[in-house]
Amino acid sequence: MSFIPEGFPKGFLRRLVPVMVRGVVRCPVRVQEDGRTRERVVWNAVGEEVVRVPAPAGYDPWAFVRGQFGREPERGGEVAERLKAIYDAARMVVEYELVVREGC
Repeated sequence: MSFIPEGFPKGFLRRLVPVMVRGVVRCPVRVQEDGRTRERVVWNAVGEEVVRVPAPAGYDPWAFVRGQFGREPERGGEVAERLKAIYDAARMVVEYELVVREGC
């Protein structure tokens, strides 16, 4: 499926860096949650920050941990801190290749 740039801010689109991969122009981006602010951060192919998107209203970074381990994270202590460190969404990095029919 092709990336459809309509609806994205022009500044976002200008910061994308096109690369040729097997004859197809792609715009690689990397997305990660900021562990301090919980914003979603997007970087382009050369590691420059493209945009920061605030976390949705009511976002709970520990919902998965509570769902798996009940109230354990709220008890505090070493076990709770270890669970939060292991399952912190900020540890996950997702990479996408945006492919636009006309190029980025």
